Amino acid sequence: RQVKGLKNVYLSHGSGTYVNLHGFATKTTLYPQVYYGELIQRSGYTPSIQMLGVQRILASQAETARAQLGLSEGDELLEVSKLYQASGRTCIYCIDYLHTSTIPAHMWDKLKTENVSIFQFLNTYTSLQIVRDMVMLTAGDSREVAEISGYLKLQKGEIKPLLVIDTTNYDAHNKPLIYSKSYVDTEMIQYTLMRNNFEDKEALLNEDV
Repeated sequence: RQVKGLKNVYLSHGSGTYVNLHGFATKTTLYPQVYYGELIQRSGYTPSIQMLGVQRILASQAETARAQLGLSEGDELLEVSKLYQASGRTCIYCIDYLHTSTIPAHMWDKLKTENVSIFQFLNTYTSLQIVRDMVMLTAGDSREVAEISGYLKLQKGEIKPLLVIDTTNYDAHNKPLIYSKSYVDTEMIQYTLMRNNFEDKEALLNEDV
């Protein structure tokens, strides 16, 4: 298991403590959760964010977000769309959905001008904290959303494979606060996941008891 606070040091049950050399070589990872900006930086680029827009919509207009956030069709959502850029080149197109009550109405205009992630905005301007998330990864391409081709500056008729990341973020009370859908250009940002051997499962379970 990984030693708390030490990313590249782990304990092996009944054996000892080791330095995880592969951890030093890993640039971007699915665990632990990090901001996209940090992932871009770890990949060797200078990160930046371009806010595309903030609009209020009915939950019925974003059915997956409505279901993941546990809302009714008549509820209202904020839809926040932005581009993440790596040294000036678009690498991630992200759309965040959250209930309109999550961010006070008087702060919506500020949200439109802040070129930061939605998590950084919540940490700075509200008392809400995201403590865990559920992630689903699927294969997709630039045809899924019409505007992506323009953001990625693709040639007419060009199709680019993309990693599609659906994420639901929860607070400490296990309440879903944000649903996000991101489209990642894996030519620039590649994810890595390092897993324990299955034989370590019993030791991990005993430790959590």
